[in-house]
Amino acid sequence: MGNREYGLGAYLLSFAFIIWFFGSIVGMIYFSNHDQTPLTVVLFGQLFLIFGIIIVAGGIKNHSFQPITVIFPLVGILAIAGGLIYYVGSESIIAYVEKILPELALSAFFIIGAAVVVGTYLSSLKKRNLCSYTIMATCVDVKSHVDDGTLLECPVYEIYFRGEMLQLCNENYSNMNKVAPGETREIHINPDNPTEFYEEKMDKTGAAILYVIGGTFMIMSLIAFYMMHVYG
Repeated sequence: MGNREYGLGAYLLSFAFIIWFFGSIVGMIYFSNHDQTPLTVVLFGQLFLIFGIIIVAGGIKNHSFQPITVIFPLVGILAIAGGLIYYVGSESIIAYVEKILPELALSAFFIIGAAVVVGTYLSSLKKRNLCSYTIMATCVDVKSHVDDGTLLECPVYEIYFRGEMLQLCNENYSNMNKVAPGETREIHINPDNPTEFYEEKMDKTGAAILYVIGGTFMIMSLIAFYMMHVYG
């Protein structure tokens, strides 16, 4: 009974999701053809918001959260707010928003950058606290797939932990982590859940990339803000 109920619930949820998605697309086309740009922007924003929430929630649930994904729900929120202001706001409110729009945009870029930096740090800190057991792992296989002409690989490791052999694969495909079968690597696992692990080098490389992206957002927004107020 429980399985049938779960299957029916998943089916209904998938059906509702399809209706919502295509309904949003049809609505955007309709409003666009009837010169209702603000409502088109609102529907576009709620698509970004919902998909962003799904991506962020999925990452958190699977312990693979990437802080840069918070950009999607933030863009959605900004688009919804902007569209509603232009649709229901008075002329004075719209004029005021247009006046401060550059500052709002730069502030949003700064906040997004700060969220990526802080989120990356907290994610790395949490990972290190959870995966506190260091162990040597042997690569026994390499999964791969091609994305936009680039070969991406994900090593499958084998470890001996607490009396049993375990195979681990975090399903994080990359072209930076080249490991050959038979090669041994040091990894850090969660002793309470050995399938949760990370490699020091790859973790630091990924974090460094996100720090650069987030820092660039913050620095460029501050420079633009300064230039706008000094020379604007």
